Amino acid sequence: MLTKEQIAIEFIELFPNYKTDYDEHISDYSELLGHVFFGDVINIPLTSLLKLNYDKETIQKYMKFIERMFFHGDDDVKNIVCATILEYLGDYDIVLENAYSYFSSELIEASIQVEKSLRRREIKINKGKIEYV
Repeated sequence: MLTKEQIAIEFIELFPNYKTDYDEHISDYSELLGHVFFGDVINIPLTSLLKLNYDKETIQKYMKFIERMFFHGDDDVKNIVCATILEYLGDYDIVLENAYSYFSSELIEASIQVEKSLRRREIKINKGKIEYV
């Protein structure tokens, strides 16, 4: 299982434009605060892209990385995915709906559980469409 530090290195290799952000984060906090770092470098740009479902290639790049975090990360990394990324994407209906078109069924289920645990909304998938119950 990959640690948040290993995942951060992979993220920087995939998105080298965030190297400065990573270096500043480590300088500011003297360690990697996974929820803070990934919240900044994934949530904000990905939400902007998903609002308009714009630049699908970049969205897919982010989504594949999130899937990697979820399936190959240790418990700490999985917690970052659920408590930071999925929770944030659920703040906006259109963002969540667009995200589901990229997510695997396992990540959709994790997102549904996050929404349920927050008591924000009940989601059901019916014939590939999101329904709010």
